[in-house]
Amino acid sequence: MKNIKTIFYFFVLNIASVLQGNENSVKQKILFLGLHKETFLSSSFIKKEDKILLVDKSTALIHTEKIAKYGRVIVVDDYYNSGEVTLAAIKCFKDTPYTALIALSESDILRAGAIRDYLHIKGQSLKSAKAFRDKILMKNILESNGIKTAPFKLLKNEIDLIYFIQDKGYPVIVKPRKAYGAVETYVLKNKNDLEKLLKTKGVFDEFQSEKYLVESFISGSMYHIDGLVYDNEIVFICPSEYTSTCLEMDKKESLYRKGYSASYILPQDSSVAKELIFLTKRVLDALPTPKSTAFFLEVFRKENGELIVCEIASRVGGHPNPHVLWNAFAIDLKEEFIRVQAGFSPSFSWKEKPKYLGSIALGTTKGKFKGLSSSLKEFKEKNLFIDQGNTYEISSGFLSLAAYFIIPAPNKSIFIKEAENIASSFYSKDCWNFE
Repeated sequence: MKNIKTIFYFFVLNIASVLQGNENSVKQKILFLGLHKETFLSSSFIKKEDKILLVDKSTALIHTEKIAKYGRVIVVDDYYNSGEVTLAAIKCFKDTPYTALIALSESDILRAGAIRDYLHIKGQSLKSAKAFRDKILMKNILESNGIKTAPFKLLKNEIDLIYFIQDKGYPVIVKPRKAYGAVETYVLKNKNDLEKLLKTKGVFDEFQSEKYLVESFISGSMYHIDGLVYDNEIVFICPSEYTSTCLEMDKKESLYRKGYSASYILPQDSSVAKELIFLTKRVLDALPTPKSTAFFLEVFRKENGELIVCEIASRVGGHPNPHVLWNAFAIDLKEEFIRVQAGFSPSFSWKEKPKYLGSIALGTTKGKFKGLSSSLKEFKEKNLFIDQGNTYEISSGFLSLAAYFIIPAPNKSIFIKEAENIASSFYSKDCWNFE
């Protein structure tokens, strides 16, 4: 990352794109891994006959209209728990060679890198994918480059966890080294939490799978930085501050959590935003960052002002981040991620003065959903992922996402008040019949 480009870059870029003609004229086949349903997800700049979709059988049966937008559809029985996707991708390449492989989901990042390496296709390699997916490898690389992370340790067994707590003390966080969205993430505040975790099925077993790591809990503020890299340059970046993190979504594991995640865009010229942008550049320089990629970085800020890297992913942030960015900057980061993976230039102009917005993502609760209350229906920018009349369980993180709302956020205090009002209304008897 040599520098952060300016609006002038995009003006020249867009003029050049017009002069070069319609990008649909480019003759190449592109393979998409998985079908994604985000509102602003678009690949319309690629002709239908040039798009190949590799998808699981259940998704193909449900979303017949969406898969009809692809020139060729390859269906596999077991998308997530076998090597069937890789086998199908290799077979497809033999009879229909494709020049790019699009992987949007965190679950596809590693195998996409392996497939690219095997077929000698441009894009993120397996080595790069591992550095962004394996939190142990990621943290080791960052630490070796002088970038601070929370004290951590790979858990080869439960004794490693006990030793770490004896050394560092409570609280600590235990999480999978390759998972995302705070799935299977545990906060241990005391001995009772430790004993509960040690008795939890699937965390530790006789196989000593080295699936988890432990790290010290960092108190203070937390931020996320969304952005896009094109041709080794940061061409878009947006720091935001959490007022409730994704960890708070999981009330099933800890009922004291809020059940929602919320964040708002920081003023671009604020000192904190500038510090976060500088740190982001250092992180991307330290890691084997793809030549062109989206990224989602999470950072802690301790009470003394010190910045500590949590983790980074080589993809677009999850719901509702892309929708906040669309409303704030008129940038569809999902589409831009597709463009740069496919070898096309970005299509947007970066606004220096965006609309300052935030968002709240709410998980399900135990009960029957009655529908949104009248006050919540008034929000213009929202999305509902659950159905009226259906019964749901307590949220287990982003896997139980119920709804999100985009909130105008002229300042932090107003945003927090609005987010709390939305959460209070959403989790009330106006919206749910509680069991």
